[in-house]
Amino acid sequence: MLPVFEDKNIISLGLELEIFCAKWSTDLASDQTETLLNVKLQQLDKNWDSLLEAYEAIFMADAYPEVSESVEQKYAKCSESFQNCKAQMLEALQLFTASVPPKQPSNTENNHVPKL
Repeated sequence: MLPVFEDKNIISLGLELEIFCAKWSTDLASDQTETLLNVKLQQLDKNWDSLLEAYEAIFMADAYPEVSESVEQKYAKCSESFQNCKAQMLEALQLFTASVPPKQPSNTENNHVPKL
């Protein structure tokens, strides 16, 4: 049987990921910057990696056949939340970067006269 602390660790990490995704879904895209979106994407990936490591530790252990159905359901729910949240964040980042006008060349670049 799985040690109780592993179940609690997975539940805690899963809850942290779900809270992060729920908060993101209430944030306004207009309140974001490119830098902030990149930071949030990094945090989302970090949360997911921690959760994934916890699940992999259980799956690699001899206790895997005894993984409770609730743990597997939690993993499936978190996986779906992660995928949806990351997709929304990447779409917001694409929209943000698409709306930023390209950098215009400086006047000195436009006024360059070739030497004869």
